[in-house]
Amino acid sequence: SYVCDITSPAERTVRVTLLEVAYLITMPVGVAVGSYLFKQVMGQSFTCMFLLSGALMMTALIYAILRLEWCTNKTKQTAPVSCAGTVVDTIRVITKSRTNHYSCYLRLIIVAMAFYTFQRDEKNMAYLYTTLKFNWDIQTYSTFRTFQSSLYILGLLLGAPVVGKLLGLRDTVIVMVGSVSHFVARAIFATTSHPVGFYIGATLGGLGPVTAPVLRSITSKLVPISERGKALSLLSVADTSVPIISGTIYSQLYNATINTVPAAIFWVTATSQLLVFLSALTIHCIQGEQPLEQAQDPLEEAKPVSSET
Repeated sequence: SYVCDITSPAERTVRVTLLEVAYLITMPVGVAVGSYLFKQVMGQSFTCMFLLSGALMMTALIYAILRLEWCTNKTKQTAPVSCAGTVVDTIRVITKSRTNHYSCYLRLIIVAMAFYTFQRDEKNMAYLYTTLKFNWDIQTYSTFRTFQSSLYILGLLLGAPVVGKLLGLRDTVIVMVGSVSHFVARAIFATTSHPVGFYIGATLGGLGPVTAPVLRSITSKLVPISERGKALSLLSVADTSVPIISGTIYSQLYNATINTVPAAIFWVTATSQLLVFLSALTIHCIQGEQPLEQAQDPLEEAKPVSSET
């Protein structure tokens, strides 16, 4: 939400994607550096590792306090906060009518985010699948995950900032590219009979993570600034609540098909990404040639333009 507030609509997709890169790059780096520190520096002390982690988080908190603005909208009036009123206002964000089909777009984006998040609970079952199919151990699977995470970072750097900007692709097209990338990767995971196939699938799935930041960027454009925080909070609800259901679905499905079609878990992910693709395609078709411009508050649009500069 903060990045959306301080960037223009034209630059927002790129900036939000770069923020996602900063978040994801810690995964392969953390695995590699963390393993070295734990074994060679910290003497395999969990206490020291947790203290180091806490110190890094405290550093980030202090930096945010010192460097980031507390309020990005200088003209916004601070109103008393009501818990019940905030909940009602947040729900109203997705129920109220908007011009240019923006209310329809917003609902489709929330649905797309929910289905995109589905694949995050796949990794635990994927580990069990690789041990069953290829006799991988935890070290072999960790190597694969590091390779996959590195490609995700590369895909994020190339997806929206480079490919999207150089080719002039619309946000909806980037979402479709990301969902197709995830779909193809899972199709390969499900059908390959050799470990190399998993690395090929991971390579082709490198553009998959561009979906989430672009969905957030689109959401920020569909609502005025006064509703942006509420809209993004709804997107976060879709992002964080779905794993409660998806985790159960993956585990139960794997247990039910382990002796018949254990690769069924990957087809579940492929189906969820297909639904993301269809959501983005629907928005793309309805939108037509009309650009996705930043929504404005009706009260702001009604204000007369001041002659002062």
